[in-house]
Amino acid sequence: MQICNSRWCLLGLIRGFAECRLGAQPTPAMGHLAPQGVIEPNDKSGKLSGVGVAETENSGMNLNQVTVTMPNLDAGWTFYCALGLVPIVDARPDYVRFVCPDGTSTFSLHKGDDVATGTTVYFECDDLDEKYQRLVAAGIVFSALPQDQSWLWREAELFDPGGNRILLYLAGSNRTDPPWRIKPNDI
Repeated sequence: MQICNSRWCLLGLIRGFAECRLGAQPTPAMGHLAPQGVIEPNDKSGKLSGVGVAETENSGMNLNQVTVTMPNLDAGWTFYCALGLVPIVDARPDYVRFVCPDGTSTFSLHKGDDVATGTTVYFECDDLDEKYQRLVAAGIVFSALPQDQSWLWREAELFDPGGNRILLYLAGSNRTDPPWRIKPNDI
């Protein structure tokens, strides 16, 4: 595996949040990397000009990983394995990483005391109600049963051992294409 070393890939490498594809070069409309590693707009509006729905489809960026903080990674290991995530890195007591059983997204835990600061992690399940029943039978405690929501998702809520809010959900096409989705001409 080759690693992209251009400064344009910096955002894609920071903490593994985005996938960086080799050869992807920014366009002048995308802005530039500031010394602090922040993309700045090219115009005075404060918006990243040229970065709209149509332009981002082939931008070479894909959400790769989410990391949450937890004080006890052994408890986190047990909990997320029970949810069905597959462990791929075990560097306990400081870090663990899992791959989702469907797709290539990864999820990791980092040891720390500063937890539950408003982060909610969503895992989509094609068989939400059956998954809920299996997890309850395995001793996982939920704070909310699977329920249909007004935003057309079905969700079940629970908290991991570190206090991070977890939602198992089923959204189908409503995840990326809800009836109220912003159309490219509306941007």
